[in-house]
Amino acid sequence: MWLVYPPGFDAKKKYPLLHVIHGGPHTAFGDSWHFRWNHQVMAAQGYVVACVNYHGSSSFGHAFLDSITHRWGELELQDVEAATDLLLKRPWADKSRVFATGGSYGGYMVAWMNGHVKPGRYQAYVCHAGCYDWQAMFADDAYTWHAKELGAWYWDDPAKVASQSPHAFAKSMKTPTLVIHGQLDYRVPDAQGLAYYNTLKARGVPAKLLWFPDENHWILKPRNSKLWYGEFFGWLKAHDKAAPAARKRPAPRRS
Repeated sequence: MWLVYPPGFDAKKKYPLLHVIHGGPHTAFGDSWHFRWNHQVMAAQGYVVACVNYHGSSSFGHAFLDSITHRWGELELQDVEAATDLLLKRPWADKSRVFATGGSYGGYMVAWMNGHVKPGRYQAYVCHAGCYDWQAMFADDAYTWHAKELGAWYWDDPAKVASQSPHAFAKSMKTPTLVIHGQLDYRVPDAQGLAYYNTLKARGVPAKLLWFPDENHWILKPRNSKLWYGEFFGWLKAHDKAAPAARKRPAPRRS
């Protein structure tokens, strides 16, 4: 796990914890800098940013990578939760200000967490381009690997596929979620995000949809990226009851 601390971090003060869960799942976090999902920018908002290389991540050998095959969500969630448990023992961690975010497979994971983690542990989620329903995901551009990773085609063993699909656990979802998706996303079709958002709204769970008609699996246009970050941080702050109140600017003087 990588940790990115806010500028001027003081261990004697309290800080909120922000999980950023990587996609793939067969990729890995490193000491990186990128205009998308910029961990340093997130930390600069006052969060301690946790980036867990969960089971299934690359760079730790094939056995570690293949350990999640046919049981997606299980070990990854255990790793994220173990990291949360560990970090909440730190004196600087504010237990009432914990958030989880992720894109692509990371988006799948926060949707999975919404159906499996006790409500209240995380104050809010952000799901960007996340997989929500593995059967409906057959509309994607990589459908040929579904059976290899999930263990079956949905028509042969729908129960096994559903057991790894967040939509099958929608009844337990209660945590506020910002859902972000691009219409031109062919890896995770935008119907996945729309279905997740509509499900949360139908269940009465606080949710917001940020939908880009001109973006794909990634948000690439500068103006859209600026909007993405604004909505991302705005959502987290809206569900952070202990966040410091924004300073009011003094009224301009009239000469």
